Amino acid sequence: MRDPNIVRAAPDAADAGLVAWCHGAPGIGLALAASVDTLGDRHFEEEITTSVETTLPHGVGHNHCLCHGDLGNLDVVLQIADKCDRDDWRSAALAALGSAVASGRSTGWLCGMPEGIDTPGL
Repeated sequence: MRDPNIVRAAPDAADAGLVAWCHGAPGIGLALAASVDTLGDRHFEEEITTSVETTLPHGVGHNHCLCHGDLGNLDVVLQIADKCDRDDWRSAALAALGSAVASGRSTGWLCGMPEGIDTPGL
C-alpha cells in the first residue's frame, strides 16, 4: 500500500520513485556530469541523458521545493546542460522554470510536504 506521506514524482503511478536531486535521476545525473572532467571521457553520457530525460517529464510539476521539487530539479538540469553543452536541455529547463515561477505566483508556492505544510527552506 502506498504511503500518502511520501511525495512521489508521479503520484498516479504506484511504483514510481522519487525523482529529485536528493534521491534519484537528477542527483545521479549531476554526479555523473561532474565526474566527466575527472574521468577524462564521456563514458556516462547515456546515463546522464537518461537522468535528464527522466527528470524533465517526471520530476517537474508537482511542487516548487528546492530539495525534491521543480526548483531543485531544474537547477540540476541547468547545471548538467551547462556541463554537457546541451542547449536543448537548457531551453527545456528554462521553459519549465518559467512555468514553475508562474504557477507559484498565481496559485501559491507548494513546498511538497504532506498536508500542505509550509516549509520555505530546504
